Amino acid sequence: MNVVTDAVTYFAGREPQSLGDWLAVNRTALTS
Repeated sequence: MNVVTDAVTYFAGREPQSLGDWLAVNRTALTS
């Protein structure tokens, strides 16, 4: 597994809401 997959798995298991916020922030950054 790569670092990104490990990080996603970790945050998905630990802090689902924070993962959603993190994805929203990155989605905004990528589309800005």
